[in-house]
Amino acid sequence: INRSVAYRVAEGPESLRALARINYAHNGSLDWKTSIYKTYTRVYVPRGSKLISAKFSAQELRGKEVNISEELGKTVFGFYLTIDPGKIDSLILEYELPRKLVKDNYYLYIAKQPGNDIKELTVNLNFLKVVKSYRPTGFNANRPDKNSIKWVTDLLSDKQFAVSF
Repeated sequence: INRSVAYRVAEGPESLRALARINYAHNGSLDWKTSIYKTYTRVYVPRGSKLISAKFSAQELRGKEVNISEELGKTVFGFYLTIDPGKIDSLILEYELPRKLVKDNYYLYIAKQPGNDIKELTVNLNFLKVVKSYRPTGFNANRPDKNSIKWVTDLLSDKQFAVSF
């Protein structure tokens, strides 16, 4: 299984919205030693975040398919997913973040799951305020405009991103 992750935050006048997309590519073929990939995926978000929509394989997930709980001081969205051999599927989550997260700074911490090497991570942050400084800096950071910052990197280790206004 190969995975990639894309995360976007867009600040609007009334809300702070996040869109997280986890792509799964099952590179195997159905045979005696390879079968359907089964996983229970949990996405930890700031406490108080509200799930707006969840889609997998372009189908809306509802009710019993979405487990919302709290753990370790975070809100958790949990999903049981299956991916057939030779298929590519995406889990797409849209949720509203607590407004208190954006004052003078915005911090994002993405934890690497042990055993999973994600070679493609994209983080795209768009705010109403001007971004004065950000980290990490360097070759993987791009400034499309004065209110945005985009990183393209990997998730081979935990990553931290910070923006100051």
